[in-house]
Amino acid sequence: MNILHIDTTKETSVVQIFNSNKLLSENTWVAGRNLGSELLPKIDELLSKEKIKLDEINIIIVNPGPGSFTGSRIGVVTANTLAWSLDIPVIASVNPQKELVQLPSRLKYCKPVTVIYDRPASVTVRR
Repeated sequence: MNILHIDTTKETSVVQIFNSNKLLSENTWVAGRNLGSELLPKIDELLSKEKIKLDEINIIIVNPGPGSFTGSRIGVVTANTLAWSLDIPVIASVNPQKELVQLPSRLKYCKPVTVIYDRPASVTVRR
């Protein structure tokens, strides 16, 4: 079972590939304002390194936050979109190692992931 983990909630972004509960490979980088254009190529780079095709991913685990406002949304939207397009489960978790142990019981309850914010959004209202 191949599992993709995405965490874009902090300054340093991480994508990891697990096979069952064993970490195969990880890609860590500081994306700054380029996260939106760098995330999918970093995932592709990781999959290529492990010789795993995208359609061989069985589950996606994503950190929903709290964390970077934009970074959290980019990671969650990417995870939900990939999971939907591949017709596989997506799971929200801040700790993928812990999630891998509980995986069998979680799979039947998977729904799209929503972002967790650490404070309400501050939206400017017109006067």
